[in-house]
Amino acid sequence: MRTRVFLAISFLLFSSSCIFGPSRSNGIKYARHGKIYISHNSFYTVGTLDDTWKPFETRERVVAYYNKHLDTTLYTDAFCSTSFDDLNHQQLITQKIEGLEDIVVISERTFSLDNRLAASRTVNARIDGVAVTIENVVVKKNVCLFDFVLISTPASFKEAQSSFQSFYEGFHF
Repeated sequence: MRTRVFLAISFLLFSSSCIFGPSRSNGIKYARHGKIYISHNSFYTVGTLDDTWKPFETRERVVAYYNKHLDTTLYTDAFCSTSFDDLNHQQLITQKIEGLEDIVVISERTFSLDNRLAASRTVNARIDGVAVTIENVVVKKNVCLFDFVLISTPASFKEAQSSFQSFYEGFHF
């Protein structure tokens, strides 16, 4: 099961690069000391995660963490300038989940994140037949789009959600 969920996660990471393009000049450059750099002198911060969340490398420009006990992944990415479509928050989330099967929206909300409008959508869906629960959070600030994504098995979602919420609520740019 873990392999199938991990493949599903890879699909979502790949889909984010397809949606926003292969540009290597925009997006996350690297993460260091709790800061996620989108250029040499521009960074954002996120909330801290406990030791059960382990960072892992991807070929995409994301900062990703995996929790083995929950079989859950969360990640953040950022796109600046012309690297994303100037759509409303809900349309951006819809683009992010295109390609999923059997999508059922569980919840949607808007809220303030770092003094900007943010939107969240939680869905149950399938990726290549694998049942997943996904929460997407998007926020735009200073000509950048920031995504926060939680991908979980339906059984682990509630337990993982509190860590995810602390992660994105720590956002500051």
